[in-house]
Amino acid sequence: CIHIDHFLIDTLPINDIPDCLWNTLPLVDESKNQNVERSGYVTNYIDFNDLPENEIISLNTSALIDTDGGATSSIDIRQHLIRRINATNEVVASDDDNIYFLPHGRYPVNEYFNTGFLPGLYPTLFPYGMGGVENQYQQVRVTYAKHLRYFLSYHAYRFEMNTAFIFITFNILQRRTACAKVRILVSRPYFTSQSGEINQLTSAEIKLALNQIESSSYDYQSNPRLATLIKQLKTVSGSVMRSNQSRSNYRVELHSQIFFSGLPNIFITINPCDLHHPLAMKFAGVDLNILIIYY
Repeated sequence: CIHIDHFLIDTLPINDIPDCLWNTLPLVDESKNQNVERSGYVTNYIDFNDLPENEIISLNTSALIDTDGGATSSIDIRQHLIRRINATNEVVASDDDNIYFLPHGRYPVNEYFNTGFLPGLYPTLFPYGMGGVENQYQQVRVTYAKHLRYFLSYHAYRFEMNTAFIFITFNILQRRTACAKVRILVSRPYFTSQSGEINQLTSAEIKLALNQIESSSYDYQSNPRLATLIKQLKTVSGSVMRSNQSRSNYRVELHSQIFFSGLPNIFITINPCDLHHPLAMKFAGVDLNILIIYY
């Protein structure tokens, strides 16, 4: 039997922020700290009278989303890149779209050594506003990746069952790895001359190369500047998890192992979707009978 306390429900504010959120979301009043403090919120409310002429704000996606990992081909990615290059600021009116105005700060949030980043991003996963990663006051330093493994193995399963947490944190790990490799790359003496060639690239050259790649008629030696850019991108992405170049490196290691140990009798790759595949749900702690699903 579940007892509902209507008195407590009546004490909740109507169209306002509950007290439990006020306690973990302080208001930043000092102008000198507004640029660095991320645990507060923006105080300047949106003026709903200041609307565009057609009352529509275009929300254009900048990437392709494919949770199954099999519905998007390389041709789809190239076509999406071409559309992004040709994208303009023109807004197409639609009567069926709901436009939401989301106030946000003027400066991006610092993701490095910011213990309040994940608790502020996921208040339901960190209900007390504590427990963030990279706490510099801890006696034993824990890396970002190890801390995320702890979250995903937590006994309450709330981190595993969240449909966005694992993707956001994995993307942060990818960016950190890429930034570390880029920092090493740009510190090399030869990168000074190569950076000048890369800066001379234009969007028209990239668009032409994408069209030629789509028609299988592109020659990588036809544009030395673009070839230099692709070479540096492959160097950086080779150590980034789940990138095309990292998969190519794994493929080379697999071929080397076959040459060394011989051809395997059985080779299988399992890559289930993290959101709804029964095998992934079983490992995440969902109580289901796989035999009933498949049989």
